[in-house]
Amino acid sequence: MNKNDGMNYAPKGKVSKVVEEGEFRFAAIGLDHGHIYGMCNGLVEAGGTLVAVYDPGVTRF
Repeated sequence: MNKNDGMNYAPKGKVSKVVEEGEFRFAAIGLDHGHIYGMCNGLVEAGGTLVAVYDPGVTRF
């Protein structure tokens, strides 16, 4: 990904877990807004677990 492509740019940081595995589960919606990818990266790096994703434009995973 290119930083100039703001819609798809998702920065990655250092993993610094602040919760135990399974302690913070979260879901994502609104995948047509590029900042969701960076937000999810940050939560996973903090130890969160992405458990569900919803995008009405995607019919199959």
